[in-house]
Amino acid sequence: MKKEINKIFSTALANWLQIILIIIGNLLFIPLILHSWDANLLGIWMILISLTQLVPLLNFAHQNYLFNRAFILNIKKKVIINKEIISAIPIAIFFYLIIILFLYFSFKNIFLSNLLNIEKEYSEKFDISILYLSLVYLFTYFYSHFFSGAISVFGYYHKFAWIRVLRSFLNLIMPAIAIY
Repeated sequence: MKKEINKIFSTALANWLQIILIIIGNLLFIPLILHSWDANLLGIWMILISLTQLVPLLNFAHQNYLFNRAFILNIKKKVIINKEIISAIPIAIFFYLIIILFLYFSFKNIFLSNLLNIEKEYSEKFDISILYLSLVYLFTYFYSHFFSGAISVFGYYHKFAWIRVLRSFLNLIMPAIAIY
């Protein structure tokens, strides 16, 4: 029982730390962004963030299905849960690589920035930024939801919560890197 209480406390602490990081990030970087960027660049940043949330939408839907399926199967069917996750990863990688190829094509041909009517002075930076952010997503966010259902069912969610804190910290410093 004490072990379960420690897991609950650890998960709660990690989630609260993640919320605090998000609040600190917004309090520190929004004034910095507003001071450093003009209205056009801020609008492009908002478009960029919105697109990076739309790019993995198909992947998230697939992962959400697996997340819920893990709870339906329960801990007694570990082999089936693991088999479903392992068989789903190549499909997700394939679709995500197609998206990255499209973004690379867009970068080379200035397709996406033309489609979104982004000013010429920002178009190259926009196209390379969305490509970079998508690559960062591939190596950081891409896999997280695949395993979170199984991790939760198997009793290791508290460790996964701390990985999410690290991911939140990385998200905190990304705008600072973009500004400089």
